[in-house]
Amino acid sequence: MFHVKRSWTDRLPQILVIAVLQFFVCEYLVVGSWRGNYGYGQNLISDLGVPYCGMQGTEPCSTSWMLMNGSVVVVGLAFLTAAAWLRRPARPRAATLFLTVSGIGVIIVGLVPSNTGWSAHALGASLFFLFGGCFAVTVGLATSSAGVWGMPATNLRRTAASWIATVSGCIAIAGYFAFENGWHLGLGPGGMERATAYSVIAGFVSIMLLEKDLRRVPRNRTTGLGVDRLRRSGGGNHRRSVGTSVGAALALVAMTTGCSIGHAEAVVGNGSMSDDFDGPSGSAPSSVVWSYDLGGGGWGNEEVQDYTDDPRNVRLDGDGHLEINAVRGADGGFTSARLTTKGKFDFTEGRAEARIKLPAGQGLHPAFWLLGSDVDEVGWPRSGEIDVIETVNDAADYSCTLHGPTADGDHWQQGGSGPWPALSSDFHTYWVQRAPGSITMGIDGTTTCSLTPASVGAQNAWVFDKPFFLLLNVAVGGKYPGPTDARTPDTSTMLVDYVRVTPA
Repeated sequence: MFHVKRSWTDRLPQILVIAVLQFFVCEYLVVGSWRGNYGYGQNLISDLGVPYCGMQGTEPCSTSWMLMNGSVVVVGLAFLTAAAWLRRPARPRAATLFLTVSGIGVIIVGLVPSNTGWSAHALGASLFFLFGGCFAVTVGLATSSAGVWGMPATNLRRTAASWIATVSGCIAIAGYFAFENGWHLGLGPGGMERATAYSVIAGFVSIMLLEKDLRRVPRNRTTGLGVDRLRRSGGGNHRRSVGTSVGAALALVAMTTGCSIGHAEAVVGNGSMSDDFDGPSGSAPSSVVWSYDLGGGGWGNEEVQDYTDDPRNVRLDGDGHLEINAVRGADGGFTSARLTTKGKFDFTEGRAEARIKLPAGQGLHPAFWLLGSDVDEVGWPRSGEIDVIETVNDAADYSCTLHGPTADGDHWQQGGSGPWPALSSDFHTYWVQRAPGSITMGIDGTTTCSLTPASVGAQNAWVFDKPFFLLLNVAVGGKYPGPTDARTPDTSTMLVDYVRVTPA
């Protein structure tokens, strides 16, 4: 009995499969070393490769972030190697071109973390998703067509692999457009991104399982794959190019509808934070710094809204703004959104500012404010609260306030308020400057509140020289603005142009 010695090139498909599947192992390990709670549904894959975030923006999000980026680069190199292997000995074809572009894209993703070069990172992700999906569809349809019209398709493994590749490619392409448009389908932004990325990988692995067929059957000059000897009767030339035709059409659609994905990550580092909310319409704000408070229950003020993370309530508008929408439902109730940097970013000294266009309407209560990061340990008001800007109803007056505990544990509040025209008709910059023993707040270039331990009184504890995190929300109803009525808009929008924190 003779044994044919296999060369390393014969084992290359299996090697490439292992090189790609290592991604899942590395992802699991990096998630395990994440600071705080990482959610596969809420957090993006890109978050795992961000070098620095943390409460002060000075610590690694994960001690293994370099492992994640390296793993992504290995996936890209595997794609490029497979593209070179598939095209030999024929000249380049559409399918291998798709795989090459996808491989280049994922290498860019690994080399350029999302918080250091968003444009390049987003472009790389788009190329990976779209052209990886087109590659899987092209090869899957071409090989399945060959099985039906040309070579025998009695091999169950071959047939299953062809259709898994085709379906995976379709899911990847559909998932990309769903993610870009903020359609998370209950999966969350991270879940939808994973459905897209994992489908690209599933398509690639399935195609590698076809390696005997792809190398054995004569190549088709249109597809560059092993499906040349189709039956010549009944339009065989048309059938044999079905995979390439569909794949090329999908690639054309992808390129003409744009190659942006997700959102620009907030820039965090060295105690600073900046988020300009750049990203496609309908996408979620950066999960590097923002998370959501969810639910109802009045929130201590007898408010009537339920907070959600639904794109109807919180999304980017595509023009560089964050939208927080209070929406009246069919049952007359309201949903809205409350964003927070709790557990992801806080600061002790420096300036925090946000450029905001506030909503107006009976029962509305929008706010940009800060809470002490120890609120879960000490409770409110011992945590302290800094209300940089609050308005109610028609937004004709501003309010800036400090909340803290008295010596006997009760609640005190001090601040300022007064009329201010056009708070709801234009953008204004609302800011707070924090220093030891001093809190100063203002609108644009005007100081509205300035407080110190001496000004609040000895009987009131000063609890503001410690880390605080940021919040943005639109509340509805409650004891401050009063109930909603017919004058309350069905949709009320707070537009946020940017949020920035600059250390002292």
